[in-house]
Amino acid sequence: MKSSIPFSLLVLGSSLAAQTTKTSVVPAAYATQEAGSLDQRPFGFDRIRFSQYIGADLMASQVPFGKTITEIAFRRDGKVYPNLTLRRSTSPTWTVRMGNYVPTVGTFPNRFLGPGTGSLNTLATVISGRKFVFPSLPPSTTGTPPFSIRLAFDSPYLNTLIGGYLVIDHYCYETRYRVHSYFVDAVRSKIDPGKALLYGSSCPAGKNRAFAVPSNPGGQNPMSLILYGAKPGSPVIATLGSSNRSAGALKLPFSLAPLGLKGCFLLASMDVLIPALSNASGSAEMFLKVPADRGLMGSRFYLQWFGVDDRVNPSFPLAFSNGVEVTLGKSFGNRP
Repeated sequence: MKSSIPFSLLVLGSSLAAQTTKTSVVPAAYATQEAGSLDQRPFGFDRIRFSQYIGADLMASQVPFGKTITEIAFRRDGKVYPNLTLRRSTSPTWTVRMGNYVPTVGTFPNRFLGPGTGSLNTLATVISGRKFVFPSLPPSTTGTPPFSIRLAFDSPYLNTLIGGYLVIDHYCYETRYRVHSYFVDAVRSKIDPGKALLYGSSCPAGKNRAFAVPSNPGGQNPMSLILYGAKPGSPVIATLGSSNRSAGALKLPFSLAPLGLKGCFLLASMDVLIPALSNASGSAEMFLKVPADRGLMGSRFYLQWFGVDDRVNPSFPLAFSNGVEVTLGKSFGNRP
């Protein structure tokens, strides 16, 4: 499995005489420290099917065989937009299923398990189509964020895992497809997926915010180029450049104030332009598969968005995002 998400479980002791509860964090190493990556899945989407596979070795020390799980909880990523509150604008109908999966082949397959009792390659429903109000996740400027995305089960789940994987399966399918800037902390320890660093400023201030989730050459997951706070329903363009120091004869960053765009800057050479359209909430996202080319391992490029936006200058309706320095992972394919 390329990535996993730290989460906590509320575990009910098996003794009827004196039932006790305990909160355990998996993987245990991240109980008090943040992991090294992030994931917009599963909670940043209104339409998603996402299965998280947790190895029996990670579960055994925290949730032994025979214990009952009554709740799972997740936390925000503290490194992406740490000064901003992460919010969802909708309250979707959410379903959670759990089960045990024991692979029969050496390679980990990409697959969804079917319904059942939760034992051996089936999924039992623990939250059944509940309207869920996702909490606002406050700024994370000090310490590790708390596990504040809490999903209490309708039906408790008995842990009978002795080998293979525990599966946590999230399902949501709303009538509209919406994407939210709602990121959870994630672990990507075995494969280097790369990194994304923000630089420069956007215009108008606080709008047209750019981010990226990188990947590695031949990796399982595509790279995501993301824009938030754009003018809703407007044409936007993602630009990819090889430099953030020059664009032809221009030295970067280059102020666009002489064009009437005060506070706007050209922050990357525009070598590749990819058009898109922002949605009703002013967001846009592109998914790009990184080719299985070893020459791309560790390579770097610079992302900047711009689009039709009259909030800076109605007479010259353009606005620009901050820049993102994207470094592709140094791993090749889905194996370490």
